[in-house]
Amino acid sequence: MKIEEACNLWLFEDFDKYAISRQALLSQFLRIWLDKEYRNEKLTNISDCTKALKFFNKWINSIEKKGKVRGENWSTKGFRYFVIRNKPRKNVETILSNIYPIGYIGYMSAIKHYELAPINSNSIYFVTVDRINWKRLCLKKINRNFPELKENKNLFKDIFGNIGENDLIPTYPLEEEIGKYHIAVINQKNLWTDEEWDSLRVIALPYLYIDMLRNPKYCGGLGQVLQIFNSLEAIELAEIIEILEKKSKSTDMDRARFGFIFDKIFQIKNDIFLNWKKEQKFKRGGSRKLVSYLPFDSTYDEDWNISVNYDFAKPYASNTKLSEL
Repeated sequence: MKIEEACNLWLFEDFDKYAISRQALLSQFLRIWLDKEYRNEKLTNISDCTKALKFFNKWINSIEKKGKVRGENWSTKGFRYFVIRNKPRKNVETILSNIYPIGYIGYMSAIKHYELAPINSNSIYFVTVDRINWKRLCLKKINRNFPELKENKNLFKDIFGNIGENDLIPTYPLEEEIGKYHIAVINQKNLWTDEEWDSLRVIALPYLYIDMLRNPKYCGGLGQVLQIFNSLEAIELAEIIEILEKKSKSTDMDRARFGFIFDKIFQIKNDIFLNWKKEQKFKRGGSRKLVSYLPFDSTYDEDWNISVNYDFAKPYASNTKLSEL
């Protein structure tokens, strides 16, 4: 079996996603090359390893010209990713999940996915880490796919000559237009747990609720967030509280915002809220705001030590003015 035949079997029969980045495709090509066999058949045309990249480019050009894949986003190194035509058609959110190995669909796009509110937006929110951690996490994945790197860090250059680890790192997510959709890339230091829905990666629902309060501007505004919160089931509320109780995953401001909304606006009584109130005692600061990106307001809730800088919520505050504290 030739390397091209083996890669065709993998891509069109064994691979289960709709799209793949050029770098991930090259990574799998090299994995099959190093294994020297596929489906228990030996490969016959891999004697000259220095020609691996040439073979790869020739194979990619061949399947693209035959219409088996559709290349997207041309660059000097070739197409950035490929859509596989014999796979069931998927939406743009799924394509992003397929070509970007680190991150997930979040914020308003996740709200739409979970059908929490009617969303009419052409923006798709993809949440990922910064560029430094992107490279670090991608390299970890590459090392898992090539355990030989533990013994030889220069494996690719030693064997293939003109290929290095960096050639296998997918392009960092881009703010761009794909069809009629604008891709909004949101940078977060730490990613939440995600769930996979038929190769679509989306933030797990309890963590989405926490992100809604941290960044309501990406969720249609605090008004829409409050409408969604007002429809929470008891079990969902319990899941959110369980996460917020873990200080390794949340902040005191997460608990202050969440506590104020459910204690003051929705009149939900919970013993845990009493403990959270004690945590907020004597805390001050310009960042202690119900809506993080809006200006500080003098309407201040003394119970939760938070500036209530959103008009709808002001009547629910303790009505203590900052100047009176």
